[in-house]
Amino acid sequence: MQIIFPLNIYTHNNQYKQNKTSGIRLKPQLTADTVSFKGSRDLLKLKPETIFKRIDKSIKKGNLLGQGYEGKVYTIEDSPYCVKIPHFFYFGRPIDYKKSFSTELTEKDKINHIVAHLGDKAVIMKKIEGCNVLSKPDIVKDLTQFPVSSYNKFLKQISQAHKNEMYFDVTNQNVIINDKNKTITAIDFIDSKGITNDKLLPLHSMYFSLVNSHVEPESRKFIANKILDSALEEFKPGNKPCIDISEFDFSDFLQITSKVRNNQAEEELNKNIKELIQLKDIELLEKNVVKNKLSTVYTKTKELLNK
Repeated sequence: MQIIFPLNIYTHNNQYKQNKTSGIRLKPQLTADTVSFKGSRDLLKLKPETIFKRIDKSIKKGNLLGQGYEGKVYTIEDSPYCVKIPHFFYFGRPIDYKKSFSTELTEKDKINHIVAHLGDKAVIMKKIEGCNVLSKPDIVKDLTQFPVSSYNKFLKQISQAHKNEMYFDVTNQNVIINDKNKTITAIDFIDSKGITNDKLLPLHSMYFSLVNSHVEPESRKFIANKILDSALEEFKPGNKPCIDISEFDFSDFLQITSKVRNNQAEEELNKNIKELIQLKDIELLEKNVVKNKLSTVYTKTKELLNK
């Protein structure tokens, strides 16, 4: 998540590219959230005055979820929400989040889990239950057992944000893993209008947000294969891929993860993926393509991946 203040510059880094944009980032990101429901009425259905009282009551050390350059984030007691309060020194005065309340949201707000805007750039957000690989390294073992559909939903989340000019801030802190629901959720997207290089690289983004130097090679292998498998799902006959097929970074990803995956059929796998992309392109253009050929190559590619 972020609040943009145009006159400040920061540098965005990850393991495979560097970008510059305007804004102030909240670091560290939230690492885990626990949702508690004691009341049956949604907080956002209450009068603003009541909501502000609930927030006042919740702003205390015990409810602090994260803090950084942007501000502090607190869980709102007895609700599935949290509130982000900017640091007062960016305004040169105390923050007055009570001066406005609005639930009018843009698509970019929804992508960043915002549910309401308050005064002085404060926001109410959904709490995401779970943890990341930094706060709980052992979660990686569970992550390797997640179904391919979990990874595919993660891929679609990143892709949907990209379509709305939002760029995923790739760090381990920015993905919440829920072992109970088998979900992988990105929690921080940047407005890509201020980024000099906003190439999507979805497979890289997924991989480097889920692993780090402490993750065992065997777990890396499982995760890399699940990511590839989830991307191949988009090339299933009859499916319309979640992004343009040219934006899938298969070639680079195969090269970067080849040692980890240690696939005996690597050369053949790479060849099949290229053929699959070509056939899918023909299908999308509604040209005369033999459906059975696409189905055969798709099935063969899946088999090669799991060798």
